[in-house]
Amino acid sequence: MYKNLFVLFVLSVFVLSCEKEEFISTGNLVVEFRDPPNVVSIYPLENQTRPLFEIYMEGEKSKTRKLNMGNYYCVVGDINANYAGVVFQIQSNKTTRIVYENNTPIVTYP
Repeated sequence: MYKNLFVLFVLSVFVLSCEKEEFISTGNLVVEFRDPPNVVSIYPLENQTRPLFEIYMEGEKSKTRKLNMGNYYCVVGDINANYAGVVFQIQSNKTTRIVYENNTPIVTYP
């Protein structure tokens, strides 16, 4: 009887001492421009026929959006625009930054 209680006590202490770790499956994307365009389209890398969503810059030089982890493709305006498209990756609980200088994207990761 005491053996069973001791085992139960040890198990309960072990379970209560474990910390819960949260798995974060999202990260942030920051897009910055010197001269902001009207719209930035974000596509999943696997399917570039329909944008996942669009970021309307509304004259602002920088916008931030939360995305799920994964690989994406960023297009400014439309595919025929003067800006170069860029592939980028979103990592868990990190911020990916795309800065457009002279219509050329520079991607930085933390």
